[in-house]
Amino acid sequence: MPNKYLESVFSLSKSGGIYFEGSRVESTESTLFLFVGLGGTGTDELIRVKNQIHNRMKLPTDPATKKVTSDVPSNIGFIAIDTANEELKWKSYGNTKFAADGSESLHIGITNHKNVQSIINHMLDDKHSGQQYADWVHDKAAGNGANEPPSARRSIGRVGLFHNYSKVCTAIKNKLNSMKVKNPKAAFLKIFLFTGISGGTGSGTFIDMGYILRHIGISINPQCQVLAYIFMPDINTSSVYDGLQKSHLKGNAFAALKELDCLTEKGKLGKKFTIKYSENDEITGTYPFDYCHIINSTDNNLETHSKEDIMNSIAESIFSYVADEPGVEPAALGLHLYNWIDPYLYIVSDYAPYPAFYNYLSQGYQVRKIPYNEICTLIACRMFESLNRNVFSNAVTNASFEEDMSALVLGRGKEAMQDTLAALLEEKRP
Repeated sequence: MPNKYLESVFSLSKSGGIYFEGSRVESTESTLFLFVGLGGTGTDELIRVKNQIHNRMKLPTDPATKKVTSDVPSNIGFIAIDTANEELKWKSYGNTKFAADGSESLHIGITNHKNVQSIINHMLDDKHSGQQYADWVHDKAAGNGANEPPSARRSIGRVGLFHNYSKVCTAIKNKLNSMKVKNPKAAFLKIFLFTGISGGTGSGTFIDMGYILRHIGISINPQCQVLAYIFMPDINTSSVYDGLQKSHLKGNAFAALKELDCLTEKGKLGKKFTIKYSENDEITGTYPFDYCHIINSTDNNLETHSKEDIMNSIAESIFSYVADEPGVEPAALGLHLYNWIDPYLYIVSDYAPYPAFYNYLSQGYQVRKIPYNEICTLIACRMFESLNRNVFSNAVTNASFEEDMSALVLGRGKEAMQDTLAALLEEKRP
């Protein structure tokens, strides 16, 4: 029976393969990069980005032993946040997984249905007693099954975030502080948030996470920028949430985008928005994201692409942004993109039929590179095919070894070979 892990590591069709060490590049040392994935879709993209960085960037090594000490550069961090704990534990892509010690995974689910309903009832009691943090909870809100994702219910995903607010903030602070200590000269901080908006976890928490990430990020590095990569419902409707109506998923996305648009417009006008997570915890900010990249499954030619192809394209695009390649200014690709598109964003807003914020980008992808991974994998495959045909299937025996040696003009028999080797060694002496 084939080993599934080895298959995922070595098979190109499973996003594995043999990687060429000489093609690795440095990360942009002047910047700290934190990547955060929300929900199933967001963490699917996050693990692909980590796979790119793990296999294509130079990794930290011990100066004495030259052994690799970490699976990513020290100025790059990952946090996967989901209400489905088991998915976080086992999620992998190619030869890449989230850290085994749990430092890259954060579970914000609630253990069982009774606990979910108990927490909702407690929040409703607080709401009716005048505590503002629970104002948003609907009077008829109800929990879902034990240790399950929010079943595309945005409010349940948000309840999970509120219940785990302190844990989320602590994890983000610890990750950023650890990166800062290891890279004290880094002048900038870029935070990337990946999320779907058709389910429960991502759609229910991504706006809160934008404010939370910005609030904590600025406290650690004032030169902080938060970028969102938002996956539209059509990417998921054919692959997840079986049994749920597509209209429900689209309804989640519509509601999420309208909320995002409203809050971002308020920020553009200089108005601040305050979110209370308890009577003692609140965050005030302008807008949640500096840029939002809206990603769907249809290109300009109206051709539909698979979720796998789309996510791999985004991961490639992110890698180009993070990589510090020779002769290119750090993060030049992203910088030039935003500088070029900014004037057009304001032109679009001038012609908008309704007052709304149009600081969104559609994300495309195109790359030209030497396929080192594919070439190295092909060479390794051909080498093992040859070994299997000529070596592994023909076990070496004393007789076959002597025959091979005789073919090299070393004589026949053990004594003859020893005499010939001794003669050759004698000739080499000065």
